[in-house]
Amino acid sequence: TISLQFLVDNVKKEAATCHLLHTEYTHQGSAAQQNFKTVFTPQSFTLEPGASQTITLQITIPRKTNPGIYISNARVQGFEPAFFSIHLSITNP
Repeated sequence: TISLQFLVDNVKKEAATCHLLHTEYTHQGSAAQQNFKTVFTPQSFTLEPGASQTITLQITIPRKTNPGIYISNARVQGFEPAFFSIHLSITNP
């Protein structure tokens, strides 16, 4: 399991109701798709003007996953334009 945190800042003049979404992970090189369990905490929240929200991201990678780089596109729905990519580099154990 991979765990990390990031911060979302609301620099807008109005509150934003946000919901985090992501695509399946695509293996670079083969284009095979994986659906790694990905949990954003919190998944949804309201962010007042000038406020920040820390998001914890946990991704569970199965042990028998093929090595390589996997990419998922994520976005903060309701807080456009807010998007980013998640890049995972999986190596042999």
